[in-house]
Amino acid sequence: MTDPRGAPPAGHGGFGQERAQPLHNPISKTERTLFRYVVGSIGAFVLLVLLIWGGSGIYQHWRERHVLRRAAAYLSGGDVRAAALSAQRAYQLDPESVAAARMLAEIDEAAGNRSALDWRRRAVQLAPNSPADQIALAECALKFEEIGIATKALTTVSPSAQTAAYHACAGRLEEARGRPAEAREHWAKAVQAEPGNAGYQVRLATVSLILPDPAVQQKARETLEKMSRDPAQRAAATRALIADAAKRRNAERVLELARELEAFPEASFQDALLYLDILRQLRRPEFTAFLTTVEEKAVTHPADLALLVSWMNKSQLSALALNYTKGLDPELLKQWPVPMALADSYLGVGDWPGLATFTEGQSWSTLDFLRRAYLSRALREQRKTVAGDREWAAAIKETANQPRLVAVLARTVIQWRWIDEAVVLLWSLAKDPAERDEALSALYRYYSETGDTGGLYRTVSRLVEAHPDDLVLQNNLAQLGLLLDAEPERARKMAADLYQKKPDDPGPASTFAFSLFKQGNAAGAVHAMARLTEEQLRVPALSAYYGIFLVAAGEAEKARPYLAGGIDAPLMPEERSLFDQAQSKVAEPSPSALAAPPP
Repeated sequence: MTDPRGAPPAGHGGFGQERAQPLHNPISKTERTLFRYVVGSIGAFVLLVLLIWGGSGIYQHWRERHVLRRAAAYLSGGDVRAAALSAQRAYQLDPESVAAARMLAEIDEAAGNRSALDWRRRAVQLAPNSPADQIALAECALKFEEIGIATKALTTVSPSAQTAAYHACAGRLEEARGRPAEAREHWAKAVQAEPGNAGYQVRLATVSLILPDPAVQQKARETLEKMSRDPAQRAAATRALIADAAKRRNAERVLELARELEAFPEASFQDALLYLDILRQLRRPEFTAFLTTVEEKAVTHPADLALLVSWMNKSQLSALALNYTKGLDPELLKQWPVPMALADSYLGVGDWPGLATFTEGQSWSTLDFLRRAYLSRALREQRKTVAGDREWAAAIKETANQPRLVAVLARTVIQWRWIDEAVVLLWSLAKDPAERDEALSALYRYYSETGDTGGLYRTVSRLVEAHPDDLVLQNNLAQLGLLLDAEPERARKMAADLYQKKPDDPGPASTFAFSLFKQGNAAGAVHAMARLTEEQLRVPALSAYYGIFLVAAGEAEKARPYLAGGIDAPLMPEERSLFDQAQSKVAEPSPSALAAPPP
């Protein structure tokens, strides 16, 4: 009989009276043990990987912060080179680090390098929703006189983030634009947002000095005199009072204030240069002794040395700068930005062999393309054209696909009046969205000054592509298209559309009238211009056009005063030709005058 559970009956085939227990399968036990071992090993390995990965990230983050702290320490100590090396290392550790980009920007700003702009742009790219970085970019752009970049950066700041810092930056921007009234409004808002910020109060008073209202000026002057007794604000206030005294041509007051400013413990090296420059301009006998003092101060920091050499260059003292630096440590002269300032000294005295020798024996690191450009000029000036062209080609090659470097190179050769090279570089920059507007604006100025209507048309075409809603640009494009007969149908349609939108605007009205004139409808052209006020018609360019249309419509006598008013108008060659033709017709004697007998 069998047990229902399948076990043998008690007492049969067993070892006593206990019921027999089933035996474990030795093979299954081994498999389970092995399985647990494998699973445990894999889990431990995964855990180890996660720990290593996470720990590595933590370590990398710690290391980056440590390197950045070291860079900040170097920068505060004035060692720009060491600070740059540390910050570059932090950026290499994490190219997505906005903190590293900010630090590199600060370092380049301290050294006076325009590449600071690129690091500020990089910080904005990494933190697109950071108003602080947008404002910092605008501030940096203003330092390097890049008004277009500063304007664009500030427009990205949302209204809710327009803090005191925003209004302070906007105030500086309006000052740079030469609009003191608008600047004063922003500084007033900055003071309102932070009434305890004495620095903002100083800037508000400073910009108020420029306004034409004597009462406003006097109040600002009193504020600055008061602030000049505050140790925290006296330097900024005194600088403003110096500018005010200079504007009022009070030389003795300028000298007195500059002497006080330079003596402040917190005075900057630029303040010492300001005092030095005032001594030079006033031909004071203490100039030479103080120059020696400044020269001794400058050798402690490469950035200060570069400022001094640059000041000497601008003051037509390049020969003195070269003589002064001959006695300095050669290693100091290799630290950036000293090399470029010295290269400008060689330019200032026209020492082309010296410039060639100086630039051949150096490396300017990331700005080595500039060294090659200076070397190219030195060689070309010595009529070593082949070698000079070779260095220029190498400079161009080193800036390939790097718009910021191209921009630096373009600005340099524009100063040298290397027009052909500058135009090529500017058109290259026009392809880059970040540099496009500035490059096209420079091309616009160049083609306008040189009377190159075709180049101007090409430039405005690109500007319209970039800003399709800008009606002023559209009007300019239509006008140029009509002048050149370039896409005339499109130009006529554009002129008509703009006139329909703004018939009383002088720009669209004159362009639409010119379109009618080009089609042989002189009377229609006169009628379109007649909508404008007499004051508008007296603007030289509009006066010239109105005179041309009147002559074509057979109203020569009425045209005479308008043609006279348009003589000094800034006209392109094609416009000047039409103007001259109209003048010649007005100057021609009438048939009745020819028939009249002599007196």
